[in-house]
Amino acid sequence: MPYFPENGIRNRHLFLLDLALLPLGTLIAFVGRFGGLGWPPYGEILRTYLLFSIPIKLFLLYRFGLYRRLWRFASVSELESILLATGVSGVVCMLLGAWFLPAAHLMPLRVPIGILAVDSFLTVGIVALPRLLLRSLMWHLSGSPDGGRRVLIAGAGVGGGLLVKQLQGNPQLGLIPIGFVDDDPEKQRHQMYGLPVLGPLEDTGRICADHSIDEVLIAMPTAPGRVVRDLVRAASEAGVRTRTLPGITDIIAGRLLAMDAAERAPEPP
Repeated sequence: MPYFPENGIRNRHLFLLDLALLPLGTLIAFVGRFGGLGWPPYGEILRTYLLFSIPIKLFLLYRFGLYRRLWRFASVSELESILLATGVSGVVCMLLGAWFLPAAHLMPLRVPIGILAVDSFLTVGIVALPRLLLRSLMWHLSGSPDGGRRVLIAGAGVGGGLLVKQLQGNPQLGLIPIGFVDDDPEKQRHQMYGLPVLGPLEDTGRICADHSIDEVLIAMPTAPGRVVRDLVRAASEAGVRTRTLPGITDIIAGRLLAMDAAERAPEPP
């Protein structure tokens, strides 16, 4: 078994799960096509195809880095890697079953294209589902409301997204993101980064009361001072503390949460 340096135990489990489930997907594709394995040629074809296709699939998953990921932090890039790895393996296995193995006289008949297509689709699901379930499980565990402070994020932009990922990936901070407030009408009543946009900035006080918010984190580094002051005032009237997110360069430097928002907001002239 290959050694996986990052988060090794979990990736080893995923390797073993792939090793067990990938043949099952191929078996389902064969049985679905023929209603069973009673025809002798296709039992032999199945065994030969599995003997070659499973190592190829596992090798490609490894080469595309799917056993070197921290799946609790999975995002769109990990989904793209899954689709790319399984897409390439699907093409390779189609060539293997429909052309190479019969041409090399390693099996008497080619694998029907319909079976290969179904097997490719099942491979995507078999590889993606456990990893996405793991990501979802870790997200819910890290977002458990027990013992944490409920926070509202002002700003559903890039800064807000970075903040959500940091909070969800660092449950030891004790800050649980509940949702966003943002003035962009296209974001209203939608979900951003897995959290709802609960309303515009002017409704911050009401939202804090309705959702038992303990703290407002302002993720709008370029917002005018007037906007920040109004937001601080609304939260203060609701009895909620405000803090502000530093600029992107500060985030990269490791400064997640900075000074009090009241200190950041310039006084009116």
